[in-house]
Amino acid sequence: MYARYLKETENKEMLQTEHGFLTYGFNCVPGVGFPHVYIETLYVEPDYRKSHVASTMADKVADIARERGITKMLGSVAVQRKGADANLEVLKRYGMRLFAAQGDTIYVVKDLK
Repeated sequence: MYARYLKETENKEMLQTEHGFLTYGFNCVPGVGFPHVYIETLYVEPDYRKSHVASTMADKVADIARERGITKMLGSVAVQRKGADANLEVLKRYGMRLFAAQGDTIYVVKDLK
């Protein structure tokens, strides 16, 4: 039901697996001067955090983006949230690099070629 709510109210999508979920949208980060897919929220159950659940979901979103001709993926880390350091490291290992910062949020980008 939450996925339908996101689609209806924010034009965002949700991808769910047995052990996690992520939400994403296209061209939804203001001020970004290129077409992009933005992974807004990503959660994996603690026991599965080092088992590639997150990267597998992100790879599926990247495939969807490529099908639409999108070649950039954005992600973000709110520096005040619990686990921010670990989250940024995970994004870097996934191949994302620093893109911008706004307030307490760091944005990262990855080429999807």
